[in-house]
Amino acid sequence: MKYVLKESKARNYNFNESKIGKKFSKIKINVSKKFVNEEFKVLKQKLKKRNFEKYKEIKNVKNPDLVPIFKIST
Repeated sequence: MKYVLKESKARNYNFNESKIGKKFSKIKINVSKKFVNEEFKVLKQKLKKRNFEKYKEIKNVKNPDLVPIFKIST
C-alpha cells in the first residue's frame, strides 16, 4: 500500500493516510515476465478506450517498470 499511497500523492488524490498504517512489509511478490507483459497488454487495451492520450504515451513501451513490491522471477 505504501506505493499506492505514494502514487496517489503524485496524482493529487486525497487518500486517508491514517487508514493505511505505518508498518509495511518488505516481502517481494514474484511475477513472471509473461504475466507482466499480459497485464500490460490489458492495460493498453483499456487505456486505448478510456484515455487515448495516456495510451499514446505508453503504446511503444516494451518493458514496463514495476512498483518495488514486485520482482521478476527467473
